[in-house]
Amino acid sequence: MVLAGGSLRTVMIPDPSIPTNRPMHVETYRLPHLVAHDALFWAFSGTAHYPHIFGEPPMCNTTMFCYTNIENMFCSFTKYDSAVMFMSKYRYKKHEWIINNYVNRVLWDSDGCTDVDAIKVAIECGVSFSVAFLDSEGVWNVHPVDLPMFELNEKRFILKTVDDEYPLFFRYPETTIEMFRTHRDFFSSKPNDNTDGCAELRNIPKFTTFYSIFNDGTYYNKLDAARGTTQEYRRLIVFCERMSCEN
Repeated sequence: MVLAGGSLRTVMIPDPSIPTNRPMHVETYRLPHLVAHDALFWAFSGTAHYPHIFGEPPMCNTTMFCYTNIENMFCSFTKYDSAVMFMSKYRYKKHEWIINNYVNRVLWDSDGCTDVDAIKVAIECGVSFSVAFLDSEGVWNVHPVDLPMFELNEKRFILKTVDDEYPLFFRYPETTIEMFRTHRDFFSSKPNDNTDGCAELRNIPKFTTFYSIFNDGTYYNKLDAARGTTQEYRRLIVFCERMSCEN
């Protein structure tokens, strides 16, 4: 379970009957970002992939890959031009989710935890952090922490997550479900090649992965920063990697 500290990956064997998937190979993506409503989620890699094939013209932008458990689809997303490239999972001969349950441990949970000293100790050990929090809209957000801070005199922590962007519709499962129903034939069939196997939409509304989160029950994102507002989360779980300085 990701909300218990596990890390999520997707492992795939692209179908070699599609020419561009040859030679036959296995590949994996780490999915450190996750946006979920109840049990339905989109998980994504972050903007780190350079989509270039050797021998072809250079590409302009990096992208992220995004996978969902809602329907038989996945997509890539280029935030610079807000372009989503939808694809069917039938492009893969094999696709499975892998959860490593031994990567992180729960360090702090707003449900019943008031002692913030564990956060201070973990920061002093120089470990990596991530958070899962249920925001004011009832959406779970799982993101890596870019900068963990502990204010010594005030005895409070501030966790600033990695800054990236993703399609806004990830937050609303009904949008994905409707998209699948509207294009059921496309997502339920295997493409012959990359060209007919992609459906592109541009100017997709975006949302941010950046949050500044406090142990007093509040947080703000980029939109809040522009407005000078804060919001209240419903629950916050803080994870850290196993610390070598632990007894």
